[in-house]
Amino acid sequence: MNTVVLTGRVVNELDLKTLANGTNLANVTIAVDRDYKDAKGEKISDFFDVTVWRQQAEFITQYANKGDLIGVTGQIQKRSYEKDGQKVWVTEIVAKEVQILSRKEKEQDHKINEKQTTVISVDTLADEQDMPF
Repeated sequence: MNTVVLTGRVVNELDLKTLANGTNLANVTIAVDRDYKDAKGEKISDFFDVTVWRQQAEFITQYANKGDLIGVTGQIQKRSYEKDGQKVWVTEIVAKEVQILSRKEKEQDHKINEKQTTVISVDTLADEQDMPF
């Protein structure tokens, strides 16, 4: 079984990418606090790269902002690619479900004004054969 559930804050500005075949993709990094603090009493966070596909990618880039708290359910995957003749390994979370749990308060208006929790599940997306995992 390969299931990951994370709750963390969006670290980067979100950008929707469209692949040559028309599939939408978004990459988001989230900071997830550990259950304990360091010797100085400060929070310790881990940073996870999350890949979001299709309608969920459109949703997250449209409604989430840097600093927002999101929940992610997905799978951990490891892949590699060649860069400058060297093999580079990447470990990432591939999202099945994404929720905006709370919005970071800003002086400016958000992309939407009220708090919103929306779930887009793999079941509501394309057929399983179209899924990247």
